[in-house]
Parts: sequence; C-alpha cells; structure tokens
Amino acid sequence: MDSNIRVISTSMVQAENYHDEQPQNIDLTPWDLQFLLAEYSQRGLIYQIPQVPEVYDQDEQVGNIVVFYMKMFLSSTLHYFPPLAGRLSAMEHDDGDTVSFSITCNNSGALFIHAVADGVTTSDIMQPVYIPSVLVSFFTLINGVKNYEGTSNLLLAVQVTELVDGFFISVSVNHSMVDGASFFPFLQILVTNRLRPYSVIQTTCFPPRFFQGSYQLPHSPSSLLLSSKL
Repeated sequence: MDSNIRVISTSMVQAENYHDEQPQNIDLTPWDLQFLLAEYSQRGLIYQIPQVPEVYDQDEQVGNIVVFYMKMFLSSTLHYFPPLAGRLSAMEHDDGDTVSFSITCNNSGALFIHAVADGVTTSDIMQPVYIPSVLVSFFTLINGVKNYEGTSNLLLAVQVTELVDGFFISVSVNHSMVDGASFFPFLQILVTNRLRPYSVIQTTCFPPRFFQGSYQLPHSPSSLLLSSKL
C-alpha cells in the first residue's frame, strides 16, 4: 500500500442557530478531571461510494459532495451538542495549589479537515489483521494531544479522507468531556440520522453528564451516497 496523505482544506464549523449572547460555562467534575492526562478519544467510520445518483452533477467529484454535506451535518449536530464547539479553560485559584477546568460554550467551532489518501483503498483498511499504519494520518492534528492541552487546542476535530474507492470519516474529541459511551450519540446523529434531512431529532444535550440515553452504533445510512462497509 503506497499512500500519500494530502490535506486539501481546513476550516472551522460552528453550530447552526446559535444565539446565546452569554456563553454558558460548565465546570468539569472530579470524574471528568481524571482524564486530563489521557489523550483525545478517536473513532472512525469507513464507507464505499456507490454510483452517484442522477440528482447530482455527474461532473462533480464525489469527495466534494461528501465534504459539503458532512460540514452541513456537523453544524446541525453541534446545535444539539454545544460544548463540543466550545473551548476548555483553566482557572488558578487564590490558594495557589488549586486549578479548576470548565467548558465555555461560546460556539468558537470545531475543526473540519478534508484530505485525500492517494493509493489507499477501502480493502487496505478493512483486510489487514492489524491496524494499518496509514490510519494515524486519518486523525491529523490531534494525534498525541493530551486532554489538558485542550486549553490551547480544539475540543473536536472531524476529518473526511477520500480513498480510491471510498472515504474515511474520523472524529477526535477531548476525553475529559466525552467518554467512550457518550461518543456514540454524537456519531449516530452526525453520520446516520443527519443523513436524513427531513427527520427531526430531539436529544437531551449536556448537563448532567453531557449526554444521556442509550444509543446504538452508527448503521449504514439508507440515503444519499453512502454505503457502509462496517
């Protein structure tokens, strides 16, 4: 597998319909603070691309279509998960020995990356017994970042990487504010439900414990261009 990862563009995506003139601050609990020394949580979904439906311009590159919609879906999803578009801050107290961390829900935005993996196919990712080394490049800019470094880094990064016959969607999020179980509600709304533009999704967002409820893993979307191979 001969690969060359090229970053096409980077941009900031904010939550749609944001009107909060006074950003809300959410203090991290002792449970959240224990993850400060850990690294960002990362998840990825891989898709094959079927034939482009006639409704789309046949001369338009499929990757550009996917990126356009994923940025729109991310903005819509952040409306329900506003802290993911916020920023982490640390405050030193007067005693000199205590520091508290909080999330400012100011809609500063999440990082969105569009990249291309030249020469990499979906089978190169799915068939190996061990995780292929090229996967590290699908999580650009957030690899190795500790959660406490979120004070100077974004809390959420989404990367869409075009493959020869598909694409890979990677999501990196600060583990101090989102644990493994609560990652999946965000992924489900971002990748599955938000591919159904006429469905109305109402979900409880943030405190207490930010995410609530029980969700299944993202399934193969039944609309648009996407055919999951997971």
